[in-house]
Amino acid sequence: MFQGWTHGDRGSCNKDIDECASKHPVCSLAPPVQCINTPGSFQCGACPQGYTGNGLYCVDIDECLVNNGGCSMTPYVECTNTLGYRRCGSCPPGWVGDDGTSCRQGVTGCAVNNGGCHPLATCAQVSDTVRSRIQCTCPPGMGGTGVGLMGCDYGRSSDPCIASPCGVSGTCVRMGDGQYVCVCRPGTTGKNCEQSLSTSGASCEPNPCQNGGLCHVTPSLGVSCVCRDGYTGPSCSEQTQSCGGNIVQSNGTIRNSPNIYSARSAVSCVWTLDSGDEGSILKLNFSANFHLYSKLGDCIDNHVEVRRGGNT
Repeated sequence: MFQGWTHGDRGSCNKDIDECASKHPVCSLAPPVQCINTPGSFQCGACPQGYTGNGLYCVDIDECLVNNGGCSMTPYVECTNTLGYRRCGSCPPGWVGDDGTSCRQGVTGCAVNNGGCHPLATCAQVSDTVRSRIQCTCPPGMGGTGVGLMGCDYGRSSDPCIASPCGVSGTCVRMGDGQYVCVCRPGTTGKNCEQSLSTSGASCEPNPCQNGGLCHVTPSLGVSCVCRDGYTGPSCSEQTQSCGGNIVQSNGTIRNSPNIYSARSAVSCVWTLDSGDEGSILKLNFSANFHLYSKLGDCIDNHVEVRRGGNT
């Protein structure tokens, strides 16, 4: 019997199997994708708008990653990604708008929330021949449009880092209003990285941090590692994994991130495994029990599925 066919008349394999009629749907369930039966096989429709994938699996697109998802940038309105779309927050006080994609200064003037200007900016309501509008002006020593919480910034004349207070042992970071913080290099500490830690016995030589991690020495913690994205653990030796991904190696262990999945959440964790050796046999060992939400004795809502290639 060939895949996609079953016994028909006189025992021959000429009866098509309708994969779409199976109680274990072959196409995406979250979001639902149409299944189209074909002779000996099946096809999945396209993923709906707001998702990407091949129809077997669909992954939500985070619209907020590009141009703030179309939500207002001036003033800034928070964009929140949702399944299949995104949601814009409300325009800030002093501004009006329908859906957060565009905000205009309201008629309340400067009395509410400084007219939508930066808290340190001067708000003035000016009128021209067409309409009244709000004008925001940053205080002396600061530059910018003056609009919104990020509208004013300290210029170089007020930059406390110009004098290099951290010296050669650290990096100066402006904190606003003439304040700064020194990010000290390994082996030094103090407000201006002026204290040496070489006498404490803790050292970053050789560097104990793996995978490009940064080594730091502090009096309270001793040697510690700051890991790059994608790695974790005391020495940055463990690779962090999320819900799905591509793995090309001969062996390994898959662990989904904690709390990535709950009984009724619409999550599809898709892992693509490739040993790198064509024709090799892939052996899967499941080291833990699966606690699946069961509905009427089947596993339509929750299930673990293994495929060889696209449809097999």
